[in-house]
Amino acid sequence: MSFITDDVLPKNGGNVLPNRPRFFKPLLHGFSEKLSIPRKFLKHGIQKKTAKLSNYIGKTWPVKIQGNVPDLYFGKGWKQFTEDNDLHIGYFLVFCHEGDINFSVMVLDITQCQKSYMATQIAIDENIVNSPDYPTKSEPYKRTTTKICEPPKYTVTLQLRNLKGHYYIYVPVDFKEDTGITRKSKLFLKDPKSELWPVEITHSSNNRTVLTRGWKEFCLSNKLRPGDDVEFQLAPNENGNIILLVRIIRKSKRQRLEAIKSRQKCGCNIKDMTFWCTGRILDQPYLNIPNAFVAAAGLLEKPKAATLRNKNGELFDVNLSHQTRNRIHMIGGWKSFVASNRLKASDVCHFKLKTGSVGNSLFDVRIKKKNPRS
Repeated sequence: MSFITDDVLPKNGGNVLPNRPRFFKPLLHGFSEKLSIPRKFLKHGIQKKTAKLSNYIGKTWPVKIQGNVPDLYFGKGWKQFTEDNDLHIGYFLVFCHEGDINFSVMVLDITQCQKSYMATQIAIDENIVNSPDYPTKSEPYKRTTTKICEPPKYTVTLQLRNLKGHYYIYVPVDFKEDTGITRKSKLFLKDPKSELWPVEITHSSNNRTVLTRGWKEFCLSNKLRPGDDVEFQLAPNENGNIILLVRIIRKSKRQRLEAIKSRQKCGCNIKDMTFWCTGRILDQPYLNIPNAFVAAAGLLEKPKAATLRNKNGELFDVNLSHQTRNRIHMIGGWKSFVASNRLKASDVCHFKLKTGSVGNSLFDVRIKKKNPRS
């Protein structure tokens, strides 16, 4: 692929990207193993060293630049970067050169939106350098602008356990990884009055993240009640601090009682589930789907089949066997998925429902290996 000149992207005072050399790459099959660097970009001093790649919140990954000049690529460490940033086939990456061999990386997903960014845009026009992969002057590249994306958010229906005793509330897996709070110890909640509340983050050994100390004060001050809905939305960072905007949806007494009793709320509206692979899960011919996920994902409509899609875009058809008490087993293909993806004990599988609650449902499955070298 080619690299983008400094005047390709809009110059708006640095609100989108700094005025520095950059190139972009589409993610194709096999991208997670390595990613080549455009030859023309080597003139910016790119060498066979360990580069630092950073995402939009400033988190960095060491990635080794390997190969023989002029065919250099991101090698050792690249796979970890793709996994931690949840990259998939069809995404586009824009690499902005920050000096030396450091890059900030912007991710555009299949919706053409900047993944997990605030309202952003990127424009590309005929300034793209001459390359066989791009239109010539006789075929001008039309200027396009991406859609405006909403920042990550999730909604919780408050339960009594969230508002008494130790006062705590869980954070969904997708949200914590997309927002970068996985390794943070504190964030700030901004209430409807724009007041900031410091809240501690607790990370448990079973991959759960909980808002703890400070959550009680927030709840009492904002007079939250069981059954109310609370929406958390990522806000622009201020001085390096993570801030979540909080919108409170208050309900009548009757609505709150109905919400508390409803199992379909399941604490939040994120349709995902996470499994730690145990010997039992890997040996048995089926996977048991938790009741909470069955309700939240709309699987009570009794679809008979589903498709699992791994990080490389490979598809695996499975059958859904409906048991008593709304239990569902994923069978007839689960063992093939386990074998093809070389799942081992202590690996973590994260399932996210992408499409469909009736008919054939599609699940994206993100796999985190306990030991990538094994």
